[in-house]
Amino acid sequence: MRRGFLSFLAWSPILAILAVAGCEQRSGDSSAGSSGGGTPTPREAAKVSEASKTWKIGVILPCSGALASYGQSTLAGVKMKVAELNEKGGLLGKTIELVVENDEGQTAKAAEALRKLAGVNEVLAVVGPITSTNCLAITRDAQKKGVVLITPTGTNDSITKDGDFIFRACFNDSFQGVAMAEFAAKELKLRSVVAFQETSSDYSVGLCKSFNARFAELGGKVLPILSYKSMDNDFTPQLRQVRELGAEGLFVPGYPPDLPLIVNQAKSMGLQVQLLGADGWDSDDMPKNAGTNVAGACFSAAFFPGSHTPELDAFLALAKKGGIENPGSFEALGYDATGLVAEAIRRANPVAGDLQARRRAVRDQLHAIRDYRAATGTITMQPSGDPIKSLVVLRYENVDGKVRKALAKVVEPLSTTSSLALITPGKGVGELRLGMSKEEALKILGAPDQDDQQGVLKYFAKGIEVFVSQGKVLVIICHSRTPDDQRRGFNNYEQYPGKTDKGIGLGASKSEVLAAYGQSGGEQALGSGETNLSYRDPFITFTLDSSNRVKTIMVPSILAK
Repeated sequence: MRRGFLSFLAWSPILAILAVAGCEQRSGDSSAGSSGGGTPTPREAAKVSEASKTWKIGVILPCSGALASYGQSTLAGVKMKVAELNEKGGLLGKTIELVVENDEGQTAKAAEALRKLAGVNEVLAVVGPITSTNCLAITRDAQKKGVVLITPTGTNDSITKDGDFIFRACFNDSFQGVAMAEFAAKELKLRSVVAFQETSSDYSVGLCKSFNARFAELGGKVLPILSYKSMDNDFTPQLRQVRELGAEGLFVPGYPPDLPLIVNQAKSMGLQVQLLGADGWDSDDMPKNAGTNVAGACFSAAFFPGSHTPELDAFLALAKKGGIENPGSFEALGYDATGLVAEAIRRANPVAGDLQARRRAVRDQLHAIRDYRAATGTITMQPSGDPIKSLVVLRYENVDGKVRKALAKVVEPLSTTSSLALITPGKGVGELRLGMSKEEALKILGAPDQDDQQGVLKYFAKGIEVFVSQGKVLVIICHSRTPDDQRRGFNNYEQYPGKTDKGIGLGASKSEVLAAYGQSGGEQALGSGETNLSYRDPFITFTLDSSNRVKTIMVPSILAK
């Protein structure tokens, strides 16, 4: 448990309304006296009748076990946001109630927790889990149950692929791995790196894969991947291999308690290598257990405490008030994930309809979030459930015998340049053109940083997304970041003339669209009762008015002719 966590629990009397027994009782005990089955006890039924008095949010975290310090850190951030909102009167006249379940870092416990929260506890949304492996174990069930699941820190690319109820508050592995590879090659000028993966962790394996792919693309020498298992004690055999391979860098995406052991053993054997990590390194456990041995290590993180914004300063002030002197990414992302859910509830005001209708309203408003100002930066939610946000590269430094974090680099999402050309029909960026084949586009752009296997190729460094259907480039989106326009997408859509080839025209009903095209790949609430139904194959978007009638039909310019 992190120092300062207990003092935070006593920080505000408002926290007395929070149901946190899932992290304070034995595994399997309920925060609400659950019978564990589908039929509620009289006590449970009484709690359900009280649901209209609070906004109920579930939380799934490892409050015990090997990752307990990360779970407690994340929970502290969640509680900070809830206390902050409840002190101001809550949301729309109601306070927020938390129901916290302990997954102990185990997939089976995470699945059990989700069933309890979605069923007996009837929460509107769930914050968690924090590990990619536990997220992947429950996303499909969350989608099936129709309950919003937003992970604060689960970075594996596949987490958000199971449906439109799944979100994350953090960046994903593709962005994080690419950013660290570019930092290693371009800033540190490393020529060879060994990736050291924890074999049972989807997070670690995925990051090693994305790092190696980008480092090789930049001309770096990718040495054989080495492996370890969580809770191993002796890493010297692998570290000797690192020395024998002549690596200049060692990339280890993992968590304590493994990481401090690796750092200390590398130091004790005199291994001269640049240590590189990911957001799991952003923990007090690193300087606490590795001391000055960790000095010089560089790692990706969600934020830098010295980057002063009103939102970050407010978060840091709350943390200090709660006795947390050095909050890291897990506190901040717990705070931000909860803030995103709260913002969606505020916009949706989900009081009408049954529980599923209210959950859908929260989902729709999460998808609609644009330029939300969070502690970890500005967040715009994509249709995939992945946020567009920046990351930072931090360096541990030895300052008079004490380890401190220093900012090494800020990495903006996609591109920080505004020099990319606006796409018009028949034109493109450089040699890239609408209508060309996917193979031609790949020859020009190279391998994508991320391929979602559904027709979207993403190039973070170039700031380009290419949408492909039936082997042709139909849409090109250029991203720029300027003082006046933080994210511009030029996506070449035009009004479709007349009826589509499936007979859908203006005025058609939503049911007619669904009958002709099937379930939409993305449904997004636009406000004023309007809704977008978007499809990728074929590429077409129907905007429905408040009566669920087709108001506009938009297709890529190249198809509108």
